Amino acid sequence: MQRILAKENILHQAGSCYANCREPDCGEEKAVNFGYKPADGNRFEVCGSQYLLSKSTSFTQQSGQTFCCTKHMSVGSIETPEEANCFARALIKRNQSGINFWTSATPSNCTGTYVWCSLDGSGEVVDQESLPRPQNAKSSGKFVMVQANAKTELLSFEFGEPSAKSRVICEREQPQNCRESLCHPVGFAVEKRDIQGIKNTVFYRRNCKYLYGCQRVFDVCPEPSYNYYQGLKWCRVNFEEAFMALTLESTEKLKCVLEVFKANGIKDTTFFIGATSFGCPKSIRWCEHKDKPFLNTSLYRWDDGEPSMDPAKDCVYAKYNASKGEITLGKMLCTISTLPVLISQSETTYQKYSFGLKN
Repeated sequence: MQRILAKENILHQAGSCYANCREPDCGEEKAVNFGYKPADGNRFEVCGSQYLLSKSTSFTQQSGQTFCCTKHMSVGSIETPEEANCFARALIKRNQSGINFWTSATPSNCTGTYVWCSLDGSGEVVDQESLPRPQNAKSSGKFVMVQANAKTELLSFEFGEPSAKSRVICEREQPQNCRESLCHPVGFAVEKRDIQGIKNTVFYRRNCKYLYGCQRVFDVCPEPSYNYYQGLKWCRVNFEEAFMALTLESTEKLKCVLEVFKANGIKDTTFFIGATSFGCPKSIRWCEHKDKPFLNTSLYRWDDGEPSMDPAKDCVYAKYNASKGEITLGKMLCTISTLPVLISQSETTYQKYSFGLKN
């Protein structure tokens, strides 16, 4: 392994040097794989970033990308000597020296260089840096692993076969320094395929109820065993309609939904809505809405102490109080599956369902 020793060893991307940075495609992963859980590995903040060191040692470079994507993170990049030295010390402090971790680096089109491919959760390339190829790299290796050396307190790296199994580093901005949140990459093509040809909806929508208003169809279902990710996939594969998580993107929409709930006798309940703050607690956005606008916190009533700045609480819940005719918001873990009801809305708008809207 070659050590990263000095600043001149790090070369910023130049002119025609680029790489085919693979966009992570984790949308069709099972819903239970999304979101961070302690069993995934050690998550910590250091060197200006938030990192996750996987516990599993069975990742190829590609499956490591998928894993990080489901945690709303990129595969780690070590872009400067200062970051390399800081990260080496962080690994040693956590007794992780002498262990190989996959990074995001891949060879570029320029001889003797490779590129750090930092990707956000949606797969957009947001940054690239070129570094020199290790002199002792295996010629058949295509991707880069890093390892901390406890004796030298330096980080070293080498190429590895794409099929080699190892642990992986996931990375994203430090929550305190974040600029804006990411949107979830959850897909539902597999679920759509699995229900093709099924005609009986009784089991699928047991005890569910359609509500009509605000130019939408709302589906209210008691599904206490679904977390946020499971709920997203579930509502997207409704048989009769294309549904998505409920959005309250304006005061007009909020007031209209309250009218619809009141007219249909909805009782006190709590449910997820389509607003999240993945990777950036202060930046909540409506990822289920067409334009993914940011949520203006001043437009809503929040529970005491909310909206939480806890970086672990990425999902927004809505608490409906029937007697007061109001909805208050708060933030919670996306992996919690104890909410009493799942409420979704149709993607399509209908002029004929205008109940609740003011003329």
